[in-house]
Formats: sequence, C-alpha cells, structure tokens
Amino acid sequence: MRRLAVLLIAPLLSAGCASTGGWRALRIDATSEDSFGQSVAQFQQQLPYKRLVLFEYSLVDIGGRFTAPGDFRQLDGLGYGEIVDLAGPAARQKYLAHVFGPAAPISSRPFDVPNAGFTGNTNPFGPYPGAPVGPQTPR
Repeated sequence: MRRLAVLLIAPLLSAGCASTGGWRALRIDATSEDSFGQSVAQFQQQLPYKRLVLFEYSLVDIGGRFTAPGDFRQLDGLGYGEIVDLAGPAARQKYLAHVFGPAAPISSRPFDVPNAGFTGNTNPFGPYPGAPVGPQTPR
C-alpha cells in the first residue's frame, strides 16, 4: 500500500517542482531586439503576477538609463533576480505602491484634534457629570 502511494504521488511532486522552477531558469537573450522582446515575453508568460509587476517596473527603471539604441544588450544572460537587483529603489517603491497602495502621510499628531486652548478641563470629552461649572477658587 505504501509503495502504491509513493508511485502515485511521485509524478505529481516532480511535475509541481518542474513548473515552479520554470521561470527561475529564464534568462534575457539580448543578442538582438527580436530575441530580447521574445525573452521578455517569455518572462511575462511564466512569472507569477506580483513578480511580473516588479520585473516590469525594474525593466522600465533600467531602460530609462539606456541612452544608445544597443544598450539593452548589457542585459544579456541576466535572470529575474539580477534584473530586479539592477533596478534602482524607485522600481521597488512603485511596486510596493502598486501592491499595497500609496503610503499614508505620516502625521506628527496621530489624533489630530484642534487645540481649543486650556480650559481647565483635563477630559477631552467634556466635564464628568456633576462637575462644578465655572472658575473655581482654591481652598
């Protein structure tokens, strides 16, 4: 029974591992513009969505640094991780904003309540029931 279970599960595990590592083995082929476009299209088809978003932001960031038409050839042979590492911090910031939304502005006062000045009342919600009203003289 145990042997039968191993025979049934082994092909499933090997198929799962092969499909998971597929995009990790991809490399940019930048020998020509056509091959570059085809290799980028292959990345676009095989990368998971969130990795694809970071990959594309990274390519846009890297592409902004290229000035000559053949500069893309510098990417020849690079994989996903190397492309992402080559990109600047702006690509990661755009990715984080895309995935998690824009960052909220940081406030110096977390509960920004207008200051009405000191009224002698230490409770911000008003006086407690039965509290004396008006100025009090010290005893």
